[in-house]
Amino acid sequence: MSLISKQIDELRAYAKDRKGELAKLINDAADTIEVLSAKLHTSNMERSSQYYNDGWIPCNERLPDEYGEYLVTKRTFGWNCEEYVSNDIAYFDNDGFHKADTVIAWKPLPEPYKAESEE
Repeated sequence: MSLISKQIDELRAYAKDRKGELAKLINDAADTIEVLSAKLHTSNMERSSQYYNDGWIPCNERLPDEYGEYLVTKRTFGWNCEEYVSNDIAYFDNDGFHKADTVIAWKPLPEPYKAESEE
């Protein structure tokens, strides 16, 4: 669940304890935030595919909106101080990406393969 989703849930829970116009106003605000969040997410995904190298999003531009596993490009240094860049899967949460190496870009994981007989 994303941070925005949690905040929307908190708003809706708060509205349940209110009555009348205030409850309606809080629920309307939660609805608006939910719609705008979905539009922003869609826009960002379209933008990243359009403007970045095959959907890669540089970490210095933005981080994921939701916790979970992502395909990442990481930078490491070998024993001889040579720089290596490679791809891996990393988990993202409040603390950032969980990798010992420096994550420089990320993108959502693709859907898993499904054989035609499984569809």
